[in-house]
Amino acid sequence: MKQPQYKPVVKQTGKFSILIGVIFFLFLWQFLSLVVNNQILLPHPLTVLQALGKLIFEKSFRLGIISSLISIVGGFFIGLILGILLGHLAFFMNWSETFINPVIYILKSSPLAAITIILMIWIKTSVLPFALILIAIIPPIYYSTKSGLSGAATNLLEMAFVFRFKKRHTYRTIYLPALIKETLPSLDYTSGLAWKAGITGEIMAQPFSRIGTNLYNAKIRLESSQVLAHLTVILILSLLMNYLVKTIIRFFNNKNLLPLVEDAKQHLQDNCFSKIENEQQQSQSRHFPKVKDEQQKNIPNTVSIKNLNKSYKQQLVLNNLNCEIPKGLSTAIIGPSGQGKTTFFRILTGLEQQDSGTIDFSLNPVFSYAFQDIRLLENLTLSENLLLASGYTKNSSEAKMLLNYWEPIIMELDLPLSKKIHTFSGGMKQKSSLIRALAVNSNIIILDEVFREMDYESEKLCLKLLDKEKGNRTILLATHRQDLINSLADFIIQI
Repeated sequence: MKQPQYKPVVKQTGKFSILIGVIFFLFLWQFLSLVVNNQILLPHPLTVLQALGKLIFEKSFRLGIISSLISIVGGFFIGLILGILLGHLAFFMNWSETFINPVIYILKSSPLAAITIILMIWIKTSVLPFALILIAIIPPIYYSTKSGLSGAATNLLEMAFVFRFKKRHTYRTIYLPALIKETLPSLDYTSGLAWKAGITGEIMAQPFSRIGTNLYNAKIRLESSQVLAHLTVILILSLLMNYLVKTIIRFFNNKNLLPLVEDAKQHLQDNCFSKIENEQQQSQSRHFPKVKDEQQKNIPNTVSIKNLNKSYKQQLVLNNLNCEIPKGLSTAIIGPSGQGKTTFFRILTGLEQQDSGTIDFSLNPVFSYAFQDIRLLENLTLSENLLLASGYTKNSSEAKMLLNYWEPIIMELDLPLSKKIHTFSGGMKQKSSLIRALAVNSNIIILDEVFREMDYESEKLCLKLLDKEKGNRTILLATHRQDLINSLADFIIQI
């Protein structure tokens, strides 16, 4: 008996399948036209093509295309911008939803014909198509914007909070990709909706030299071939606009959002690894750049925990925990799985609030965190992740110093410099997460089960890197491995 094989469903897409669909539609059209046998009711495709060829040479037809194109494309982009802005306002300022939602609901739910009648009383007919476009596309763009922003990965937002990302970096690297992922598919619908609303407005208002006006006049004259020729032009223009919008958004989505590392990489590509290593060995200096005085004072601190309690749905996780975390030492947090080690770290870093008890820091804590579930920005390289977490800007001396120190180590750990994180294996991502935690200028390093998937040689190198931090920074390590506790921990806290 043969072993059953899994066969994934492969969706057939591409230009060839689209061409087959178009050919099938044309054959169906021709067949129905022959069955109906009435050129007024349903002309042949070739007749429509001939009518379109004649219309191209008419000035009013060309002028109508240009006028409608300007009106509809302009209305679409303005509606797109307004919908996105309103979605951002409602998401980031919750109080504004109270005022925005009723208006959006009215625009979404009211019949377009009823709104058209009301608008024809209040505004000029030439403006009616533009107004209908805004009314048609703002609601779906608004909702997709809110949905996209709400879909931003919570674990990455927590990571950005711990590493103190700048707001603009949090938006560009976490919120914006989620927004584009949600909004991009909706453009197929909204761009077509803009054309439907715009042409409907032109037919209703009859402004001078518009596609809708010309289409309506052809219908009055019972020139069905011209009606379908105008409709063909509308479909082609709608398709082109949809392609344009998607191309623009993909450009910004695929664009390197943070081109932070090019200059520093050039130093490495110029065969200066040995020079950098020699300078490091001679000076024996820290890799953190000297910048502001307050950053120089980020010395390790002592953490004092008293009567700490935390429960989830009446299940006690931390029960009256009392401990002192000594400065500049490596402290292992041990205990069975599910007994609150990660919860303890989350409370320390401010990601969660304890039910009761106090946590006192002798100095302002600056954390770096190697999360159990990694939490790297996977569309960026490791070097870009380091610079983002460190808060250094492009071409700054601090950025160059940081990369000059860490990129040789990254290569020694067999991690590629130019590839993005999503191409890494699980073990490579764990090494990357640890490197990020060490590279950030913090005074408390949290390591939550970071050695689970590392190979032996990489683990040895990482342990050497951690050993260098003793006396400089406080290290908190959660692990079930006794050998790591014996080799790394100076102090143990049982949870």
